[in-house]
Amino acid sequence: MLHRPSPFHRLISVAALLAIAGAGDSALAQLVDVMKAARPVIARKNNEIQLDSFIFGNLGVGSAEATRSQFESQLTLQVEKLAQIVELGPTQKKKLLVAGRGDMKRYFDRIEEVRQKYLSDPNFQFNARVQQIWQDLQPLQTSYNSGLFGEGSLFAKTTHATLTPDQARKAEEVERERMLYHYWNRIDLGLELVNLDVGFTEDQRARLIELLRSETRPPRKMARQYDVYVVFYQLGHIPEKKIRPVFEDYQWPLMARELQQGRALEQLLRQQGFEPDEPEAPRPPEAKPITNRQEARK
Repeated sequence: MLHRPSPFHRLISVAALLAIAGAGDSALAQLVDVMKAARPVIARKNNEIQLDSFIFGNLGVGSAEATRSQFESQLTLQVEKLAQIVELGPTQKKKLLVAGRGDMKRYFDRIEEVRQKYLSDPNFQFNARVQQIWQDLQPLQTSYNSGLFGEGSLFAKTTHATLTPDQARKAEEVERERMLYHYWNRIDLGLELVNLDVGFTEDQRARLIELLRSETRPPRKMARQYDVYVVFYQLGHIPEKKIRPVFEDYQWPLMARELQQGRALEQLLRQQGFEPDEPEAPRPPEAKPITNRQEARK
């Protein structure tokens, strides 16, 4: 696609050519005037480019087009996965796609509100407002990390309204099984990260897994990019009197520090969509845990 030069660029080019051709002082004066007039326009454009780069860069993609494409791919995949589970009809698929695109529109409307908050200010300077922009970006980043089509979204509400009772029950069962498998997989990875700091044996690893099975409940929802942190959080909520005997005296100070850090993660995890199971909730059936690193890599 060819881009036409702006009037400013055309005028600058003409004035520059006249000056080069020896048209005289008037052409040079005209060039100076044009450059002075163009300076604020160029500055505003640079601020806009920096703002967009900051917004979409912090979302992990880089541009509005890449973000939209990513959301569209996620939506299509989510609908197709659901269709494989419950055999969605064409009308049901269409309703879900329309709802998901409604969630996308709402998200980009929120981005545009942030953009216009700054771009509508004639004195806006990106470098002077970075901290404030970052604060305004946090809710958008949280929504991005927790998933655009999760609970409370138009997609989720339409799913509940569109599926038959049998379809909804089957979808919930499969999703719970998937989440449990993912949870136990993350436990193995999380324990390996703890092992890097603490250093424990395979027997200690097995005892930790057994404590996680007996003393914690698998969460109702993980936390996407931060799901390994869920393991630290879960470990931090095992009673000390039960986890302390697993470790030698020289290991315990290191492990105690890991547990303390895990207990402090709840707010961050909840912001990213994590939903721990409530103590009074009935204990759900659990997937078989992965107990060794070779099995986890399969």
